Parts: sequence; structure tokens; C-alpha cells
Amino acid sequence: MKLYFKDLPCRQETTPEGIERYNHLSNYAFNLNRLPNESLRNDFAAYIFDRASGRSIKSLQNDESPFHNMADFLTAYYPRIEHLTDKPMDELTNKLKRFLLKKGIKLAYSRHWIDYESSRPNHTISYLRKAYGYFSEDTGEFNKEHINGGLSPFHLIYAHPPLTLMSCSTSPG
Repeated sequence: MKLYFKDLPCRQETTPEGIERYNHLSNYAFNLNRLPNESLRNDFAAYIFDRASGRSIKSLQNDESPFHNMADFLTAYYPRIEHLTDKPMDELTNKLKRFLLKKGIKLAYSRHWIDYESSRPNHTISYLRKAYGYFSEDTGEFNKEHINGGLSPFHLIYAHPPLTLMSCSTSPG
């Protein structure tokens, strides 16, 4: 079972210009068959569909590879798991990190610019956290608040303090 980008809400909400620009993404898909069982396939089909309704098709493309890495991880380490939340988040995260390292995938990405540096975890780890939050049983229902991972403000580490505005007097000396 595959969820093609062209069948997801983000594609249907795209303007004609956007459809033309991202037409090459139409055949991209989330291959749910890479998950170990039908229960997880159904859970992730709902998650992907809900997540797609609030995002652009281009940003959804960024989820494809992390989803497939996570699906391969679940199949390798937890072939009998029925729901993602059946295991503690810490255990899943630690084993996922081990899985990614074995595949030669970095655990974090850093960007270095002239005045600042930023770092963020691997996209697959972030995807797992977002999905786990979505399926958490705090309310007994899907937790849509966690679809975007409870994004917090982006923090920058400045090498130099930011400029401050100074008042200038234009009166003659």
C-alpha cells in the first residue's frame, strides 16, 4: 500500500502554478508496505494524511526519506510491534540512533554561517518524535498538536552581538 503525493490533501490544495512547479513530485509516495504490520500501516496512513493537510507538497517531500528510514528500523528491530507507543520513546530513540549509525547516517546536522551556528537532530529522529507525540495516549485520541513536533522558536548562537539602534542628533554642534 502506497500513499502517493498526488492523492494527499496538500496536492489538492495547491494552486495551478504550484501543481505545475511540483508536478515531478506526483509519483513520489510513502511506501507503507515497509512497515512490519497492518496495524502500523493504518496508523501511519492516518498520520501522514493529517500531516499533509497542513503542509505544502514540497515540505512533505522532506518527510519521505525519514519515514522510509523509520519504517525500515521498525521492521528490523520491532517486527511484532502493533502501535508505535507500545514501546517507550527513549528505547525507540536509542535503537533508532544505533540503526542510523549502522547505515552510515549522521545523527545531527549542523550549519555554520558567518555570524552563527545552528544544529538540529537527524530528520528521522525528529520524524519519530513527531509521530510518537501524535500517537500519544494523553487524550485517548490522536494528538494533532504534535503533528509539527511542537515546534519551538528557532535559536541562533551568535558569534558577535546583534547590532543595536543608536539615536543620532542632527542639530548643529
